[in-house]
Amino acid sequence: MRFSTAVKEACLAEAVRRQRPVRYLRSSGIRKDERARHILHEHPVSEGLVCAFTCLEPCRTFRVRGNPETKRLELRAEQTKCLHVYKYWIDSQFGFLGARLQTWFPCEVQVWINGREWLARRLDRKGIDYRRHDNCFPWIADFPAAQKLSHQMQRTPWIRSLNRLLERLCPDYSMRLGGSDCYPLCVGSISCSKRSLGEARTRLSSISTILPSRPSASAPSMTPGSSSRGFLAASRFSQTAKPFA
Repeated sequence: MRFSTAVKEACLAEAVRRQRPVRYLRSSGIRKDERARHILHEHPVSEGLVCAFTCLEPCRTFRVRGNPETKRLELRAEQTKCLHVYKYWIDSQFGFLGARLQTWFPCEVQVWINGREWLARRLDRKGIDYRRHDNCFPWIADFPAAQKLSHQMQRTPWIRSLNRLLERLCPDYSMRLGGSDCYPLCVGSISCSKRSLGEARTRLSSISTILPSRPSASAPSMTPGSSSRGFLAASRFSQTAKPFA
C-alpha cells in the first residue's frame, strides 16, 4: 500500500502546488471529462493543469497465490478494484486532454486526446478564423488549409509526446517501476468523423425529405465522438501504456 500511496501523492503534487481542485469521485460512472470542463468554467485557466480526480475503479493487477497441485507460489493476474488518479490539462500541443493512472501494479496509463482540440490550436497559430460549437467546426475561413493541418496529426511524434504527458501525470514514473523508460503502447480506440460540405449539401438536401425526423427504435445509437459530432476528419486517440506484459 505504501507504493500506491506514493504514486497517488506524486500524481497529485502538481495540483497541490498549483492550488488546482482535487476531487474524490464516489462513482466510477461519473463523466470525468464533463466534470473537468465544469471545473474549468468555475476555475478558469488558459494553460496547464485544470483539476485532478481520484476514484475507486475496476482494474487488473497481480497477486501471489498458492497452487495446491504444484505446492508452489504463483504470480496470477486478477480482477479487483483500486484507486485511479485522473488529471486534465489545457496542453500547448493538444489542447484539452485527460489521463488516468492505476495506482496498483501494473500501473496502467490511459490518455485521451481529442483531434479537434489539436486542430483548433493549429488554426489559432496559423491565424485561420473559425467557429466552434461543442466538438465540431460549423465554419472555417479556409477549409482546404484546415484539412491539410488535420492530416499533419498523423505525423505526430507519439512516443515523445506521450512520454511528456506521462511525466506530467506522474513524475519519475519510470523510476518508480524499476527504471525502464520503454513501455508497450496500444491504441484503445480511435473515433473518426467526416462531414461533407459545399456542393454535397445539395445532394444531402435532396434526400432530407425521406429521412425520419427522429431516430427510430431500431436505429443504432451514436456514441460520443462518432460521426454525428463533427465536420472535419479528425481523431480522438486513447493510448494505453502497460509497463508489464
